[in-house]
Amino acid sequence: PVARGTVLTDADLAVARVPTDTTVHHLATEDRQRVLGRTMLLSLPAGTALTTDLVAAGAVDIGPESRTLGLLLEPGGYPTSSLAPGDVVSVVDTNGAGNVLDDRAAVLSTEAPVDGAATRLVSIVVDARSAAAITAAAAQDRVRLVLHGAGR
Repeated sequence: PVARGTVLTDADLAVARVPTDTTVHHLATEDRQRVLGRTMLLSLPAGTALTTDLVAAGAVDIGPESRTLGLLLEPGGYPTSSLAPGDVVSVVDTNGAGNVLDDRAAVLSTEAPVDGAATRLVSIVVDARSAAAITAAAAQDRVRLVLHGAGR
């Protein structure tokens, strides 16, 4: 089994024989490199066929010019409760014209509400140049996340 948010390693994968005429979607053995190092978008029980749709587009890159920020967001501040590590989001300041503070932020982690609270703690990785502006906007509850691509 693999949990949502797990970065896949070779130890997480096993080879299973599937008839070639099957309509079941699966990842071919020779394509396993396409998912290694990528983050699971869903939890899967052991033995489930893996496809590239079940992993994030890429691993979250935390380089020397990156900063990790924690955001405590109210409903409406995050696009979906199924935000997952690896999701790419835009960080928007809702003050005034709705300036985009970072257009390529990556979700590092997200924590479900505690005791039924609707707020979510979302950790994002942003470019160092936008970190201060995002932190200042977040301190005034002016940050919203916009998910890139189709939602889940």
